Amino acid sequence: MAALYAREKTGRGQRVDACLLRSGIYTVGFDLAQQLTFGAVAQAGKREDSIIPTATSYQAADERWIWLLGVEANRHWPRLCEGLERGDLKDDPRFASATARRENAREMMRILDAVFATRPLAEWLERFDAVDLWWAPVNTPEDVTRDPQVLAAGAIVDVPDGHGGTQKSVGSPVRFSSADVAPRGPVPRLGEHTEEVLAEFGLSPTRLAELRAKGVIP
Repeated sequence: MAALYAREKTGRGQRVDACLLRSGIYTVGFDLAQQLTFGAVAQAGKREDSIIPTATSYQAADERWIWLLGVEANRHWPRLCEGLERGDLKDDPRFASATARRENAREMMRILDAVFATRPLAEWLERFDAVDLWWAPVNTPEDVTRDPQVLAAGAIVDVPDGHGGTQKSVGSPVRFSSADVAPRGPVPRLGEHTEEVLAEFGLSPTRLAELRAKGVIP
């Protein structure tokens, strides 16, 4: 996209090199930047040691987890108290400011753990949406495969199974306006397209038969 934008502005095109390895490294860039800067990666801390109790995970009554995204401390803390029906905590001197919540993080998390354990996840999500609180569910792979947004985005597709039916699988993350990237058939059997591919390279039926007779191709 950047290259297309540059071409739009300058009239000059350029080659785009998209390396899968560099993309993977970029996704863990935070840890690798620490390694490059300090020679080591910070040890993963315990949940109980979090200094931002409005930006960590809590377990609901049905043992599902929710991750709070209260990154704007003073903005989200009152909303969290309202969603939890714990208005008394908002002005509690121990939690009345971001600094106080950081200093009393363990005590605050102990209280919130007890509150979260009183309702199932679905009820908390409904309540938090009502007060415009930021959150994210901690999903299992099963949750992801059933998520309405995942399904609406076409991330799960039906792939022919080769026996007249289909099976669910992960779809291509890329779509094109003039190319169909939907599944067109089942996973090829061993050697299923060997002769077809070799024929495209110019091998004659006679030569293919010779190779087959020698066991070079199935």
